[in-house]
Amino acid sequence: MRKILCIGSHPDDVELAMGGTVASLSARNYKVLLLDLSNGEPTPSGSVAIRMQEAAEAARILGVQRKTLTLPNRYIEDTVDNRMLLAAEIRAFAPDTIFAPYALDAHPDHIAASALIGAARFYAKLSKTRLPHDRHFTERLIYYFPVHLRIHLQPSFLQNISAYQEQKKQALLSYQSQFGERRILLEKLLKENEHWGFLSGVDAAEPFFQHEPVLFSAWPEGVP
Repeated sequence: MRKILCIGSHPDDVELAMGGTVASLSARNYKVLLLDLSNGEPTPSGSVAIRMQEAAEAARILGVQRKTLTLPNRYIEDTVDNRMLLAAEIRAFAPDTIFAPYALDAHPDHIAASALIGAARFYAKLSKTRLPHDRHFTERLIYYFPVHLRIHLQPSFLQNISAYQEQKKQALLSYQSQFGERRILLEKLLKENEHWGFLSGVDAAEPFFQHEPVLFSAWPEGVP
């Protein structure tokens, strides 16, 4: 069974950017873990307890597992200690593919998380280290696109999520503390999937970027 690790700075980051892809991977019996670096609080309408309940429900709807680390929201940094913390999680799960936030974003946590994940991926393969678990190097690192920055980026590939767009929407609606009074914003964000779908000839799609070359012959049924 191929294992996929989707890392976000906060609960709902992964769902916003690639919730449809997560649902499609789960439906194809991939083992998927959503890993939040922080609990995402404080926010204007949330609390730690509420956010954790919402995050758990979103993961249930998508059919995947979830784990939330204890890095401080708004203060995520690419430090050696944080690299070691995340590298230990990568070793423990031993994923074939890691999804991470794109390095260009309006949110400083997302920018820092992108650098941190790339470094932790490298640290996880090191020998002669105090890290627990067997050393592991993740084959692919794929970046999902930002939702806080209104810029046009050229993706490496698009993933068809036409059959999973409604499931993605329902997972996001689990975050009532974030979107309960901002349904219009959520609908606008989901419209972006229709835009990418139009460009690729389907109803809805999600964009992704890779620094490393994409070998599509290795993915006969899509990503990854």
